[in-house]
Amino acid sequence: MRKISLKMNILLVFATAGTMIYVHSSNASETSAKTAIEEGHKAFADALNLKDPKKLVDFLHTHIAPEAKFNVKVSSDDAKTAPSEVTMGKADYINSYLYGTRQVKNYHMDIKTGAVKTTEGGKLEVQETYIETGLMTNPADPSKPGQDFISRTSCVTSYSAGENEKGLRVDGATCKTDISFLQEA
Repeated sequence: MRKISLKMNILLVFATAGTMIYVHSSNASETSAKTAIEEGHKAFADALNLKDPKKLVDFLHTHIAPEAKFNVKVSSDDAKTAPSEVTMGKADYINSYLYGTRQVKNYHMDIKTGAVKTTEGGKLEVQETYIETGLMTNPADPSKPGQDFISRTSCVTSYSAGENEKGLRVDGATCKTDISFLQEA
């Protein structure tokens, strides 16, 4: 596994938060698929907002294809953080949540599901937007105040028929995240 700095792990949480699904039928129409995806987004957000690592890991393992790839571009208004681009596989993606969320207090995420379309290859392509807020702590010195942030992530996520009881799985996503820090640390 490629080493990623702690701050990058934290930023990746915000950049990749919304690529999960919970779908009851692999033959669902785009409209019913959107409803099911929205249910999945709620379950995913609940696991993140409650900081329940077991529930989160179980959810991610169940709903991500083993070969999934996540391409993430992150930009921040923090002059100390250069824009970055990362490609992660399933394990790195899951680890970014486990390590990154430990550094955020008062974390909250809202997910909006946009357009759902079927591609020529029969996969679903879904527009998703994630708004995340919280207080990013300073892992080097926990006694220092953290930084309030707001993050907006826009993703195009690809879903296909899954081998799990939920019907569909995430094959990957391409995301763009913009992070704004509301105060200096």
